[in-house]
Amino acid sequence: MNENPKSLELGAGGWKRDLHPQFWLQAGLLSAIFLLLFAPALPSLYNDWFEFKQFSHGLLVPFISAYLIWQRKSELSAIPIRSCSWGLTVVLPALLLALIGKTIGDAFSERIAMVLCLNGLVWLLLGWQFYKRVSFAFIYLFLMIPLPYLVVKEVAYQLRIVDAVLAAPALRLLGVPVFRESYYLHLPEVTLEVADLCSGINSIFSLFALGGAYVYFTPMRGSLKLLAVLSTFPFSIVINLLRIIVTAALSYYVSLSALNMLIHELTGTITFFIALVLFILLCEHLQRRFATVIVGPSRAAPSRSTAQDIAATQPALAAENSWLPSILAMVVLLAAVYLANNLSSQQQLRLTTELASVAPKAAGYRAADSLESGFYKDSNAEVQLSRTYSSAGETPVEVYVGFNGKQQGAKSLQSPKLQIPYGWNYVWIEPVELPATGAHASLNANWMLMQNNDIRHLVLYWYQVGENTFSGELKKRMALVRNTVFHHRSDAAVVRLATPVPDLDKLDQAKSRLAGFAAELYPNLLRVLPRQN
Repeated sequence: MNENPKSLELGAGGWKRDLHPQFWLQAGLLSAIFLLLFAPALPSLYNDWFEFKQFSHGLLVPFISAYLIWQRKSELSAIPIRSCSWGLTVVLPALLLALIGKTIGDAFSERIAMVLCLNGLVWLLLGWQFYKRVSFAFIYLFLMIPLPYLVVKEVAYQLRIVDAVLAAPALRLLGVPVFRESYYLHLPEVTLEVADLCSGINSIFSLFALGGAYVYFTPMRGSLKLLAVLSTFPFSIVINLLRIIVTAALSYYVSLSALNMLIHELTGTITFFIALVLFILLCEHLQRRFATVIVGPSRAAPSRSTAQDIAATQPALAAENSWLPSILAMVVLLAAVYLANNLSSQQQLRLTTELASVAPKAAGYRAADSLESGFYKDSNAEVQLSRTYSSAGETPVEVYVGFNGKQQGAKSLQSPKLQIPYGWNYVWIEPVELPATGAHASLNANWMLMQNNDIRHLVLYWYQVGENTFSGELKKRMALVRNTVFHHRSDAAVVRLATPVPDLDKLDQAKSRLAGFAAELYPNLLRVLPRQN
């Protein structure tokens, strides 16, 4: 067995590895190709950690993961390193996901693929026995990946509704007269909005990530550890609910200025630490209440005989065979790099005519002017049309069309559900299928009611890829994947219509107004947008 290029030797003060230069060469080549594929995704990930407070904990996750590995160094030093081709079963789907993410410009897919591929490469290069002991640390890296903003927005929306529903009766018990409308709390002299920052979304993700690392070091059964980690969700929600109740009560009994005082800014941090303390107390209680002896591998440095026994049960690979898994991994990684570059070189399509020529008149309305007068904009759109249509004695209609001849990376069109003007929030969204003329008999879109204090707008929006319309982001992206792979194009448009709704009793009239606009606008867009192959 002297041919094994990866062996152990006893050093002063503990065990250390004497790894063959071939191992470092394999690791270096795999790391270089890995970075060649995934390095472009790192700057945006770093920026997201600072831009979005709910994911600021992501900056700490790699350091926590490194510490989880380091504290098992004595145990790991006794495990023989043996390359394993089974790691490709993780690498291959990770690369497929990465290619899909790069094709549709989805940063989340790329980042998940990056961590998944890293796990597979560790398994492939170091072997199953080694990876099994560090798997938690590498799986923990998934917590540094921010969830898609669409998911975060939906979770925050549901939390806002729940907080408002629970806060209203609690405030009445405290003697505060309140009327709830969606996530708005109407008090006698002020209307309070349970905004995204007040939903508790920030503390939920951070507390879950820190809680996962904490229970790893807590000597409890696996089921109790799971219970403790899951408790981070109700702790965050309940403590944040108390924050909302206290703020609303202070604004009623003390003064309205309490909303803008320092206590409103500090309560977010205070409630997070209260939830963290409650979580730690729960872990300590579970540990004492269900005290148990955890039987597992020792963390102490093993003896020479122990290392020899482990090595004897797992024969080392011959030097010439140990390259095979790494070579296979390099081949598929290089193929992924080539395909990623090839998919990114899509053709840049142009509109068949100027977007400004679209529907100067529609449904009895006339465009007020040719300037971009609407308040909605998509900064990622290459070509935009923003108009306000008006008619004597009728409620105006805003029309926005954004077009990209090539969607790549961060330059993908944004969802109107997420690209919301400052001060506005959506109250509800529901899909709708409207009659349309042209190649398709129906238009798939979404109704969305938006509100800014007492001002309401009804929005109708859809995505358009050629003649096809999509109400959902996922279906639109799958269509872009098909077009990219089979037609080498990724052009798309987003269409958004909006009209004021001064009275909710007139909501049906607003829907009828926008549906009429959509019916006339759709065939006009077909003349302007690039034709489907």
